[in-house]
Amino acid sequence: RAAISSKEAGVTVQEHLLEQIVRACLRALEDVSWARRAAAGKGIGELAGMDILAPVLLESFSDDGTAHTGKILKRMERRARASVAVLHAGVRIITKGRIWTGKANFVTSIVKVATKWVCLDEKQFFVGCSFKPLSMNIDCADDLFVADEWFVQNEETLTGDEEKDPEESISRRDETMGVNESPVSTVEENTTKKCNGADDGTLDLDEKDDSTTENHQIYIQQDSIDSSIVTSSLLFSGLCRILMVQGLAPTKSMNLSSPENLLYRVSALTGLRDLLDALTKASQAEDADKFDCTHGRFIYDMLAPEFFRTIESSLKDGATNDDSGLKYEPVIISRTIDCVSAAFWKGIGSELEAAKNNSSNTSSKYEDIGFLLEILTQRVQADTAWTVRESAALACGSLARNVPVQILHRRATLASILESAERAFADRKYWRVRVAGLKILCALISRTDVRGLQSGPPDVSGIGGTNDSGSDRQLMLEALLPQKEHILKLARKGLKDSQSGVTASASSICAAVVHWP
Repeated sequence: RAAISSKEAGVTVQEHLLEQIVRACLRALEDVSWARRAAAGKGIGELAGMDILAPVLLESFSDDGTAHTGKILKRMERRARASVAVLHAGVRIITKGRIWTGKANFVTSIVKVATKWVCLDEKQFFVGCSFKPLSMNIDCADDLFVADEWFVQNEETLTGDEEKDPEESISRRDETMGVNESPVSTVEENTTKKCNGADDGTLDLDEKDDSTTENHQIYIQQDSIDSSIVTSSLLFSGLCRILMVQGLAPTKSMNLSSPENLLYRVSALTGLRDLLDALTKASQAEDADKFDCTHGRFIYDMLAPEFFRTIESSLKDGATNDDSGLKYEPVIISRTIDCVSAAFWKGIGSELEAAKNNSSNTSSKYEDIGFLLEILTQRVQADTAWTVRESAALACGSLARNVPVQILHRRATLASILESAERAFADRKYWRVRVAGLKILCALISRTDVRGLQSGPPDVSGIGGTNDSGSDRQLMLEALLPQKEHILKLARKGLKDSQSGVTASASSICAAVVHWP
């Protein structure tokens, strides 16, 4: 299964056989055998891991990155079409309530494919594509695929015994387009045409797409799934939402005590965390003025209410019962906090602060830094499950990296974060909790001017840096200076720890703080 290069530079055998591999995987996903479905999911995951079900990198173009040959454009189109077929079939399976052996790994494979197509700079990223496998549109909060209103139609049955197939919503939308003129009606007259499939029902990845780019309409031939169906791009927000539902709001028929079902729920939340991490990486820019947090805030506002309902309902024994009677195991609470940590967007709390100053508070309470620190600090201090304490401490560190310095340097906020770090570091039994506590300190130190110190190294190992301005870094340094001795005391204590992970983090902190005035 290793990638064997062909005579064409940069093109592997797997990519040459992409059409046949994807067609075989789609057939296997419709098989009644769980083993065949699991094998298809494993194959899809391997293709994504090899960056085949992914866009062609700009480095694969010409030296100046502007001239794109016909072969490269064709590769991009083929990869996009294959990814569309896989994502569409995968989401259909994920939304079905029945859990089968291997479905947890299948979710992981589908998320791998989706993360490859997460990008906000679409003009450069989707060169050569007439459509996008994953849409970043933030104007379709109730859609799973563009313009299908899947969550509206499934509002009552979403957590019932049976979920509706996304394909039914798409087909119902397509049937109404002949009556109601819509932006996507330009492709309706071509629905009877097999645009991507040959007469023998094969998956043709080379066929040109005549649909509109603006609405990301695509045609795919899915052989055993359906014949020449019309579908839309999968929405990033819709995929995030469906993974959250699968992890936190399982169907009534699901046996929550089953290890297989618990593994599936954990896999769904882990996939959601990976998607949110991919969005954060796509939003980052070297220039702070160009940092794009629009998508991050939209996703956070959409998911935060359900996240914090789950976290707040947790009891000290780690198992909870919310208003619906669902029981949340510690691992579910931990993964939920991980998702919250990944969803924190750069500048969280800034708009709420501005709204308070203008006496026009329209922002969500989930952007209130005091509220967030109270919830997370409580989990660090009081929760009996060490995985929950670790996740809560790491979330405090993520919050410290993303909160505006104007809020972070306040005495109450800084004291609450330092208290969480100290409580986590005081854990005598679990070294990963102690490491998480030290990472909170690393997050605070990264907001100072550690890279600009003339007497220190250009970058401190294990600390990193942020894209804050020089004035913000100086402001944060002034706020942390009174706590210098306390931070050094904790770090020096960590140097004596028997675990290498603790000593590594502690040494990074000492290397950075020792250069402070």
